[in-house]
Amino acid sequence: MKKLLSLLILSVLLVSLFSCGGKEKAEAYLGLGHEVVHQEGNNGMPMIAVFATAAVIDGKTDAVIAIDVDAYMAMAAISGGAIEGEGMSFDSVAAMGGADFDAMLSELTGTVVGKTASEIEALITAETAEEEAAMLKAIAYAAETAEAPCKKADKPGVALKGSLSTVDADAMQETNGKISVDVDFAAVALDADGKVTAAALDSFKGLAREFDATDALIAPAPAKTKRELGYDYNMKGASSIGLEWFEQAEGFCAYLVGKTADEIGAIGVEGGYPTEDALLSSCTMGISGYIAVAVAAANAAAAE
Repeated sequence: MKKLLSLLILSVLLVSLFSCGGKEKAEAYLGLGHEVVHQEGNNGMPMIAVFATAAVIDGKTDAVIAIDVDAYMAMAAISGGAIEGEGMSFDSVAAMGGADFDAMLSELTGTVVGKTASEIEALITAETAEEEAAMLKAIAYAAETAEAPCKKADKPGVALKGSLSTVDADAMQETNGKISVDVDFAAVALDADGKVTAAALDSFKGLAREFDATDALIAPAPAKTKRELGYDYNMKGASSIGLEWFEQAEGFCAYLVGKTADEIGAIGVEGGYPTEDALLSSCTMGISGYIAVAVAAANAAAAE
Protein backbone atom coordinates (compact mmCIF):
# COMPACT_ATOMS: atom_id res chain seq x y z
CA MET A 1 0.00 0.00 0.00
CA LYS A 2 2.80 2.39 0.93
CA LYS A 3 4.60 1.54 -2.30
CA LEU A 4 1.43 2.25 -4.31
CA LEU A 5 0.91 5.56 -2.49
CA SER A 6 4.52 6.56 -3.18
CA LEU A 7 4.08 5.80 -6.87
CA LEU A 8 0.89 7.87 -7.01
CA ILE A 9 2.61 10.83 -5.33
CA LEU A 10 5.55 10.52 -7.74
CA SER A 11 3.17 10.45 -10.70
CA VAL A 12 1.42 13.60 -9.52
CA LEU A 13 4.75 15.38 -9.06
CA LEU A 14 5.93 14.37 -12.51
CA VAL A 15 2.70 15.51 -14.14
CA SER A 16 2.96 18.81 -12.30
CA LEU A 17 6.57 19.24 -13.32
CA PHE A 18 6.04 18.62 -17.02
CA SER A 19 2.79 20.55 -17.25
CA CYS A 20 4.64 23.60 -15.98
CA GLY A 21 7.48 23.15 -18.41
CA GLY A 22 9.81 22.16 -15.60
CA LYS A 23 10.24 25.70 -14.33
CA GLU A 24 8.35 28.36 -12.45
CA LYS A 25 6.80 31.15 -14.49
CA ALA A 26 8.31 34.62 -14.23
CA GLU A 27 6.55 37.54 -12.60
CA ALA A 28 6.22 39.23 -15.99
CA TYR A 29 7.45 38.96 -19.57
CA LEU A 30 8.51 41.43 -22.25
CA GLY A 31 7.08 41.06 -25.74
CA LEU A 32 7.91 42.73 -29.06
CA GLY A 33 5.13 43.02 -31.62
CA HIS A 34 4.78 44.48 -35.09
CA GLU A 35 2.27 45.10 -37.86
CA VAL A 36 2.82 46.34 -41.43
CA VAL A 37 0.43 48.69 -43.22
CA HIS A 38 0.70 49.36 -46.97
CA GLN A 39 -1.12 52.53 -47.92
CA GLU A 40 -1.65 54.85 -50.86
CA GLY A 41 -0.64 58.26 -49.59
CA ASN A 42 -1.08 61.75 -50.98
CA ASN A 43 -1.06 61.96 -54.80
CA GLY A 44 -1.06 58.19 -55.07
CA MET A 45 2.30 57.78 -53.36
CA PRO A 46 2.87 54.20 -52.15
CA MET A 47 3.71 54.11 -48.45
CA ILE A 48 4.97 51.45 -46.05
CA ALA A 49 4.35 51.82 -42.34
CA VAL A 50 5.78 49.43 -39.76
CA PHE A 51 4.24 49.72 -36.31
CA ALA A 52 6.09 48.17 -33.37
CA THR A 53 5.16 47.75 -29.73
CA ALA A 54 6.86 46.74 -26.53
CA ALA A 55 4.60 45.23 -23.90
CA VAL A 56 5.12 43.99 -20.36
CA ILE A 57 2.79 41.05 -19.74
CA ASP A 58 1.63 39.62 -16.39
CA GLY A 59 3.24 36.20 -15.93
CA LYS A 60 0.13 34.71 -14.34
CA THR A 61 -2.77 36.25 -16.24
CA ASP A 62 -1.07 37.03 -19.59
CA ALA A 63 -2.69 40.46 -19.43
CA VAL A 64 -0.94 43.63 -20.57
CA ILE A 65 0.60 45.70 -17.78
CA ALA A 66 2.31 48.45 -19.80
CA ILE A 67 3.09 49.28 -23.44
CA ASP A 68 5.13 51.54 -25.68
CA VAL A 69 4.44 52.16 -29.38
CA ASP A 70 6.45 53.57 -32.28
CA ALA A 71 6.42 53.41 -36.08
CA TYR A 72 8.68 53.74 -39.09
CA MET A 73 7.21 55.11 -42.32
CA ALA A 74 8.55 55.44 -45.85
CA MET A 75 6.97 56.72 -49.06
CA ALA A 76 7.86 57.82 -52.57
CA ALA A 77 6.20 59.73 -55.40
CA ILE A 78 5.89 57.79 -58.67
CA SER A 79 5.24 58.96 -62.21
CA GLY A 80 5.46 56.97 -65.43
CA GLY A 81 6.78 53.95 -63.58
CA ALA A 82 9.67 55.94 -62.11
CA ILE A 83 10.48 57.27 -58.66
CA GLU A 84 10.41 61.05 -58.39
CA GLY A 85 13.24 62.15 -56.14
CA GLU A 86 14.66 59.72 -53.58
CA GLY A 87 11.56 59.11 -51.48
CA MET A 88 11.08 60.01 -47.84
CA SER A 89 11.40 58.04 -44.65
CA PHE A 90 10.61 58.86 -41.03
CA ASP A 91 12.47 56.85 -38.41
CA SER A 92 10.28 57.58 -35.43
CA VAL A 93 6.67 58.66 -35.28
CA ALA A 94 7.00 58.86 -31.51
CA ALA A 95 9.82 61.39 -31.80
CA MET A 96 7.78 63.53 -34.18
CA GLY A 97 4.40 63.11 -32.52
CA GLY A 98 4.59 65.51 -29.60
CA ALA A 99 1.44 66.08 -27.56
CA ASP A 100 -0.87 64.45 -30.10
CA PHE A 101 1.11 61.23 -30.12
CA ASP A 102 1.39 61.22 -26.33
CA ALA A 103 -2.39 61.60 -26.04
CA MET A 104 -2.94 58.78 -28.54
CA LEU A 105 -0.55 56.49 -26.67
CA SER A 106 -2.20 57.33 -23.35
CA GLU A 107 -5.64 56.48 -24.74
CA LEU A 108 -4.36 53.28 -26.31
CA THR A 109 -2.70 52.25 -23.05
CA GLY A 110 -5.94 52.78 -21.17
CA THR A 111 -7.69 50.57 -23.70
CA VAL A 112 -5.35 47.56 -23.61
CA VAL A 113 -4.01 47.43 -20.04
CA GLY A 114 -5.55 44.47 -18.23
CA LYS A 115 -6.45 42.67 -21.45
CA THR A 116 -4.96 39.53 -22.99
CA ALA A 117 -3.91 39.13 -26.63
CA SER A 118 -7.24 37.62 -27.66
CA GLU A 119 -9.20 40.33 -25.85
CA ILE A 120 -7.16 43.03 -27.60
CA GLU A 121 -7.74 41.45 -31.01
CA ALA A 122 -11.46 41.39 -30.25
CA LEU A 123 -11.40 45.20 -29.98
CA ILE A 124 -10.77 45.50 -33.73
CA THR A 125 -13.92 45.95 -35.79
CA ALA A 126 -14.74 47.05 -39.33
CA GLU A 127 -15.08 50.61 -38.00
CA THR A 128 -11.60 50.69 -36.41
CA ALA A 129 -9.23 53.12 -38.16
CA GLU A 130 -6.42 51.40 -40.06
CA GLU A 131 -3.60 52.87 -37.97
CA GLU A 132 -5.35 52.06 -34.69
CA ALA A 133 -6.07 48.53 -35.86
CA ALA A 134 -2.40 48.11 -36.77
CA MET A 135 -1.28 49.21 -33.32
CA LEU A 136 -3.79 46.92 -31.61
CA LYS A 137 -2.58 44.00 -33.73
CA ALA A 138 1.03 44.80 -32.84
CA ILE A 139 0.19 44.92 -29.14
CA ALA A 140 -1.70 41.63 -29.35
CA TYR A 141 1.29 40.08 -31.14
CA ALA A 142 3.61 41.31 -28.38
CA ALA A 143 1.31 39.91 -25.70
CA GLU A 144 0.99 36.56 -27.44
CA THR A 145 4.73 36.08 -28.04
CA ALA A 146 6.16 37.65 -24.86
CA GLU A 147 8.89 35.39 -23.49
CA ALA A 148 11.71 37.51 -22.03
CA PRO A 149 11.38 37.43 -18.20
CA CYS A 150 11.18 40.79 -16.43
CA LYS A 151 9.38 42.44 -13.49
CA LYS A 152 5.88 43.91 -13.38
CA ALA A 153 7.24 47.33 -12.44
CA ASP A 154 9.68 47.48 -15.36
CA LYS A 155 9.03 50.10 -18.03
CA PRO A 156 8.84 49.00 -21.68
CA GLY A 157 10.40 50.94 -24.52
CA VAL A 158 10.39 50.34 -28.27
CA ALA A 159 12.15 51.92 -31.22
CA LEU A 160 12.57 51.41 -34.97
CA LYS A 161 15.20 52.53 -37.43
CA GLY A 162 14.96 51.98 -41.16
CA SER A 163 16.50 52.72 -44.52
CA LEU A 164 14.72 53.25 -47.84
CA SER A 165 15.74 52.16 -51.33
CA THR A 166 13.84 52.57 -54.61
CA VAL A 167 13.75 50.89 -58.03
CA ASP A 168 12.02 52.24 -61.14
CA ALA A 169 9.64 50.07 -63.16
CA ASP A 170 11.04 48.84 -66.47
CA ALA A 171 8.19 48.03 -68.86
CA MET A 172 10.58 46.63 -71.49
CA GLN A 173 11.74 43.94 -69.07
CA GLU A 174 8.29 43.55 -67.54
CA THR A 175 9.55 44.20 -64.05
CA ASN A 176 7.82 46.19 -61.35
CA GLY A 177 9.24 49.19 -59.61
CA LYS A 178 9.33 49.20 -55.84
CA ILE A 179 9.99 51.11 -52.71
CA SER A 180 11.85 48.82 -50.35
CA VAL A 181 12.82 49.22 -46.71
CA ASP A 182 15.07 47.47 -44.23
CA VAL A 183 13.75 48.04 -40.70
CA ASP A 184 15.31 47.05 -37.37
CA PHE A 185 13.20 47.25 -34.23
CA ALA A 186 13.82 46.45 -30.60
CA ALA A 187 12.02 46.38 -27.27
CA VAL A 188 13.54 46.62 -23.83
CA ALA A 189 12.29 46.62 -20.26
CA LEU A 190 14.05 48.92 -17.79
CA ASP A 191 14.16 48.71 -14.01
CA ALA A 192 14.13 51.67 -11.61
CA ASP A 193 17.90 52.07 -12.03
CA GLY A 194 17.61 52.42 -15.79
CA LYS A 195 19.11 49.01 -16.47
CA VAL A 196 17.79 46.56 -19.03
CA THR A 197 16.05 43.55 -17.48
CA ALA A 198 14.84 42.06 -20.78
CA ALA A 199 15.19 42.74 -24.48
CA ALA A 200 13.82 41.54 -27.80
CA LEU A 201 14.98 42.23 -31.35
CA ASP A 202 13.57 41.78 -34.86
CA SER A 203 14.16 43.02 -38.38
CA PHE A 204 12.60 43.26 -41.83
CA LYS A 205 14.88 42.84 -44.85
CA GLY A 206 13.62 44.21 -48.16
CA LEU A 207 10.01 44.84 -47.15
CA ALA A 208 8.57 46.24 -50.37
CA ARG A 209 5.61 47.91 -52.06
CA GLU A 210 5.60 47.43 -55.84
CA PHE A 211 4.10 49.41 -58.72
CA ASP A 212 3.96 48.84 -62.48
CA ALA A 213 4.84 51.02 -65.45
CA THR A 214 1.37 52.65 -65.30
CA ASP A 215 1.91 53.56 -61.62
CA ALA A 216 -0.70 51.04 -60.50
CA LEU A 217 0.14 49.66 -57.06
CA ILE A 218 0.59 45.90 -56.78
CA ALA A 219 -0.99 44.09 -53.83
CA PRO A 220 1.87 43.38 -51.42
CA ALA A 221 2.79 39.80 -50.65
CA PRO A 222 2.88 38.74 -46.98
CA ALA A 223 6.33 39.29 -45.49
CA LYS A 224 8.06 37.67 -42.53
CA THR A 225 10.62 39.19 -40.22
CA LYS A 226 14.02 37.58 -39.65
CA ARG A 227 12.79 36.21 -36.33
CA GLU A 228 9.66 34.77 -37.93
CA LEU A 229 11.70 33.13 -40.68
CA GLY A 230 13.67 31.23 -38.06
CA TYR A 231 15.98 28.68 -39.67
CA ASP A 232 14.60 29.60 -43.11
CA TYR A 233 16.59 32.83 -42.99
CA ASN A 234 19.58 30.59 -43.80
CA MET A 235 22.28 32.47 -41.95
CA LYS A 236 23.49 29.49 -39.95
CA GLY A 237 25.58 28.01 -42.76
CA ALA A 238 27.57 31.22 -43.13
CA SER A 239 27.99 31.74 -39.38
CA SER A 240 31.40 31.09 -37.83
CA ILE A 241 29.64 29.94 -34.65
CA GLY A 242 26.91 27.94 -36.43
CA LEU A 243 23.99 30.02 -35.17
CA GLU A 244 20.97 31.31 -37.08
CA TRP A 245 19.95 35.00 -37.02
CA PHE A 246 17.27 34.55 -34.36
CA GLU A 247 19.71 32.63 -32.17
CA GLN A 248 22.34 35.35 -32.46
CA ALA A 249 19.66 37.98 -31.79
CA GLU A 250 18.81 36.15 -28.58
CA GLY A 251 22.49 36.17 -27.64
CA PHE A 252 22.69 39.90 -28.33
CA CYS A 253 19.57 40.59 -26.26
CA ALA A 254 20.89 38.51 -23.36
CA TYR A 255 24.09 40.59 -23.48
CA LEU A 256 22.05 43.78 -23.02
CA VAL A 257 20.61 42.67 -19.68
CA GLY A 258 22.04 44.71 -16.82
CA LYS A 259 23.21 47.55 -19.06
CA THR A 260 22.04 51.16 -19.27
CA ALA A 261 21.42 52.97 -22.55
CA ASP A 262 24.91 54.52 -22.37
CA GLU A 263 26.51 51.15 -21.72
CA ILE A 264 24.68 49.62 -24.68
CA GLY A 265 25.95 52.43 -26.87
CA ALA A 266 29.49 51.71 -25.70
CA ILE A 267 29.48 48.02 -26.76
CA GLY A 268 32.67 47.42 -28.72
CA VAL A 269 32.40 47.06 -32.51
CA GLU A 270 34.81 47.16 -35.42
CA GLY A 271 33.47 47.54 -38.92
CA GLY A 272 30.00 47.05 -37.46
CA TYR A 273 30.85 43.67 -35.91
CA PRO A 274 31.20 42.87 -32.18
CA THR A 275 34.65 42.75 -30.61
CA GLU A 276 33.87 41.82 -27.01
CA ASP A 277 34.69 38.19 -26.17
CA ALA A 278 31.68 37.79 -23.88
CA LEU A 279 29.38 38.60 -26.82
CA LEU A 280 31.29 36.83 -29.60
CA SER A 281 30.48 33.42 -28.15
CA SER A 282 26.80 33.91 -29.06
CA CYS A 283 26.73 36.73 -31.63
CA THR A 284 29.14 37.47 -34.47
CA MET A 285 26.80 39.21 -36.94
CA GLY A 286 26.89 42.94 -37.66
CA ILE A 287 25.30 44.74 -34.71
CA SER A 288 25.81 48.48 -35.22
CA GLY A 289 22.21 48.97 -36.31
CA TYR A 290 20.92 46.76 -33.52
CA ILE A 291 22.90 48.72 -30.94
CA ALA A 292 21.40 51.96 -32.23
CA VAL A 293 17.82 50.72 -32.05
CA ALA A 294 18.36 49.15 -28.61
CA VAL A 295 19.73 52.45 -27.29
CA ALA A 296 16.71 54.28 -28.71
CA ALA A 297 14.35 51.77 -27.10
CA ALA A 298 16.10 52.14 -23.74
CA ASN A 299 15.88 55.92 -23.98
CA ALA A 300 12.18 55.63 -24.83
CA ALA A 301 11.59 53.49 -21.74
CA ALA A 302 13.55 55.90 -19.55
CA ALA A 303 11.42 58.79 -20.77
CA GLU A 304 8.20 57.16 -19.55
